Amino acid sequence: MSLQQINVAYNPTEDRLLLRITGNEAQGLAEFRFLITRRLLRLLWGGLDKLLDAGVAADPRVDAGARGMMKQFEKEAALASADFKTPYAPQAKAAEVPVLTPLGEAPVLVSRVQLRPLAPGHYLVGLHNETGQGITLTLAPEMIHSIRKLLADSAQKAEWNLDLMENDEKVVGGGPEPGRIIN
Repeated sequence: MSLQQINVAYNPTEDRLLLRITGNEAQGLAEFRFLITRRLLRLLWGGLDKLLDAGVAADPRVDAGARGMMKQFEKEAALASADFKTPYAPQAKAAEVPVLTPLGEAPVLVSRVQLRPLAPGHYLVGLHNETGQGITLTLAPEMIHSIRKLLADSAQKAEWNLDLMENDEKVVGGGPEPGRIIN
């Protein structure tokens, strides 16, 4: 499956995030729907953060002191090139191809997350429920940064007080130096 659109929205009735992933498959357009709890988001966030850290650490061109700055640079570049303005609209494509829901109409409650590095620059991300129903994706760091932004924005709207993106701003080895006095 090739990814086409990702959307994250807060569902106040469920007090969960609704993650919708749309991609092209041989039979047409497929939409996968997931519910993410606050607790699971905290676990997912930490896992995705570790994947991104490992990716930067694996680059022999980046020394240990510059890893935080490199991760921040990758994040800024990824978010600058991402399209957050196009509305999520898998149904708009329905006239061209059918929109399938392989996991069913009702969202799957994510209870298990699988994360691991694959080849350099590619990561496996699996979202599954208790019975194993879900999807496994191969994502580049740019896509992980974009997904993290969508998750953080929705968690902020949910008023979950997780300060997810705020933690990313605290770059190790980066940021302004303390003021100096010159006599």
